[in-house]
Amino acid sequence: MFLKSCPASLVFPVSRYSFLVVLLFLLNGCVPIAESSRLPPPGSSYDQFALTPELLPAKEYLSKGQYHQAGEICDSVLPHYSSKYGAESLEVANVLFLKGRVLWQLGNYPEAERVYLKSLQIVQQELGETAAIAIGNHHNLGLLYNDMGKLAEAERELNKALAIHRARNDSGIAVAVTWDYLGLVYLNQARLSKAENAHKKALELKRRVKASQRTIAYSLHNLGKVYVSQDRFSEAEKVLTSSVEMLTAEVGENHPLVASILDSLGEVYAQTGAYQKAEQVLKKSLAIRKTLFGVHHPAVGESSNSLGMVYLIQGKYPDAENCFKKAIDIVTRNYGNDFFAVGVIMARLSNVYVEQGKYDKALTILDSALSKNEKNLGPAHPATVATLNNLGQVYLLQGYHGKAERILKKALQIGVKRVEDFSSLLGGIWGNLGNVYVMQGRYDEAADALKKAIDSFRERLGEKNQLLADSYNNYGILQQYQGRMQRAEEAYRQAIKISRALHGDDTLFTATTLANLGSLYEQQGRFEEAGSLYWNSLKIKEKKLGTDHPETAFLYRLNAGIAERKGDLEQAAHFLAGAVTVFEETVPVLHPMAVRSLTDYARVLTKRNKPQELEKALFYSRQAVSSLEEKMRIEVESSDILKRKNDGFRARHVLATHLYILSKAEHNQMLSPAASMAESFVIAQKMQNNSVARAISKMTARIADGHGHLGKLAAAELGLEKEEKALGKQLMKAIYDEDERKSEILGQALHECRDKRKSVAMQLKNEFPEYVELTNPKPVSLADIKSLLQKDEAL
Repeated sequence: MFLKSCPASLVFPVSRYSFLVVLLFLLNGCVPIAESSRLPPPGSSYDQFALTPELLPAKEYLSKGQYHQAGEICDSVLPHYSSKYGAESLEVANVLFLKGRVLWQLGNYPEAERVYLKSLQIVQQELGETAAIAIGNHHNLGLLYNDMGKLAEAERELNKALAIHRARNDSGIAVAVTWDYLGLVYLNQARLSKAENAHKKALELKRRVKASQRTIAYSLHNLGKVYVSQDRFSEAEKVLTSSVEMLTAEVGENHPLVASILDSLGEVYAQTGAYQKAEQVLKKSLAIRKTLFGVHHPAVGESSNSLGMVYLIQGKYPDAENCFKKAIDIVTRNYGNDFFAVGVIMARLSNVYVEQGKYDKALTILDSALSKNEKNLGPAHPATVATLNNLGQVYLLQGYHGKAERILKKALQIGVKRVEDFSSLLGGIWGNLGNVYVMQGRYDEAADALKKAIDSFRERLGEKNQLLADSYNNYGILQQYQGRMQRAEEAYRQAIKISRALHGDDTLFTATTLANLGSLYEQQGRFEEAGSLYWNSLKIKEKKLGTDHPETAFLYRLNAGIAERKGDLEQAAHFLAGAVTVFEETVPVLHPMAVRSLTDYARVLTKRNKPQELEKALFYSRQAVSSLEEKMRIEVESSDILKRKNDGFRARHVLATHLYILSKAEHNQMLSPAASMAESFVIAQKMQNNSVARAISKMTARIADGHGHLGKLAAAELGLEKEEKALGKQLMKAIYDEDERKSEILGQALHECRDKRKSVAMQLKNEFPEYVELTNPKPVSLADIKSLLQKDEAL
């Protein structure tokens, strides 16, 4: 959740965009992963056709989620009806109507669309365009397009259904169902006022004809989901609780719609930080679905997925990982590995690894998710674009700013062509692109991108929404980078104001923004105010996430810094001990936060100047140096030209701190002068090796000037290194320009260049091992140096 290369203590809540956009586009019905959330309400399009006895079992299988069995019945009946009644008969249209739903539920969208259109064509030929039966076809096409991300087409089909209702002077349940469906589309378009009005119209019509409680509960559930998207959580909780009570009184607890409403209620609790309540209702939903459908039903996967999101927010990464993997297993078991929802859940699973700093693992999963989404949903589907956005975020976190920029721009190019379908997602992409520009030092472009994010969220969601607050926070970070402290403070305060108005004083976002405002005050030397904000932020994190979460540990570090400035080394040591413990248990040993915490803790212990603590300080500092060495080794050995350069300043900070601790250990007679000097000598070399090795390599090639075998090999290696970098840049541009032919040619050239470079490197290693040792030096011990000295020489 932290950008590694942020100065001071600035925190980009980059995961917020990923998390909230996924919630907006994937949890609110655009890409549902289970059948239960898409079953039509009573009195809907299922009842438009009078089903023949041969098709009744297919309807029963559909209601149970047994889609393959339902499909087999449709496939067996269709040729029989075509022969008996004719290929263009209403009986055939009836079969196609059910067959389309089977294909839709199995994720075969193109074929489902073809079948639905054929069914509609037959109905219009036989009965006319305003036939009541045609309404059901328009409903199904609208809901199908909704899931495909073709929201404009979905709106068009449902408006056609409304037009038929008006032509027939329909009223009551039938019209209410159409308004409910249209509300779902408006919700996915982020046209929240229209969505709210649509569901309220549905409720009004249903209540007017005294519809069943179950039918009313369906509309209340949809209205509650709109309130969630508007951040009106207290109203959402009231509506959803009411719908559960109403539904339970009529049909009992063990009902699919009860489970779906509980999932939405769980989202309300999660968004407001009531994580225990969220877990409670989601576990209840899971139990209901297991009782109704068994442990391998898609609806059970939906509950596992929702529960995984709550575990993820709380930092319960093993539990979250387990839930997402169970959901993936259930989906693949029912639909196969290529089903569209697999890619959706994989994108969520990647967040588990991102939060733990396991970026390579997250990238592997996101690449696979992107491939599946592009294949099954299409390159322009919101879920596909959301995955591109997530990929861009991970590359941003890794420091691959160029690659992050290219991917985010690709997502942006898709989104701007279909603004109505991508309105809120566009704001998230602009925000992430702005963060990339900040890290590249392109501050004017960053300001423009972040302002576009703010405008996008304000226009589509109004003045009070959490995504707008996120954008203000990131804009504040940019202004702080540029030294515009007054503007930064105003942006932070605006973000806090919006968040508090929506959710109260103790949300995780408020805690993060308080910490950022604290960093601004610390930078201005206002340490008392900074300390107060850091402390308030810490209390919120501890309350919401517990004391063993990485974000809490990060606040321990910030509070330790203020305590150290005040000279309260005991308090600083206490905070840093907590940070070290948490990072050791929650993030990889090479994670920057883990290394920096070890270094800071060692420094503070050393300052306390107590023998027993100095020994501990030396231990932790050596541990930090060891982790740093391993991290640098991995980066040096990688042949990937896109690998980011090691942060030299941070490396030198760790090593310089260790030199300071070694001198203190020697002063306190914990180390002999000889031992201290020997270890210091090695550390000093490590601080210089990279630049020295590079200089030697260049010097060798230059002095040799092509003469001699070594000179030619050294020059060849440097030439191939330059060629590799140039080809890499050209390849990235070709990929960005979507020039497949050029990308293929450059990719092959880059592969051949790398092979040649490896061959030259191996030849150098075999024929000139001393040169290789010189250009990739390992620290020489002081004892080895002394052994080379003559009797009349000294070091």
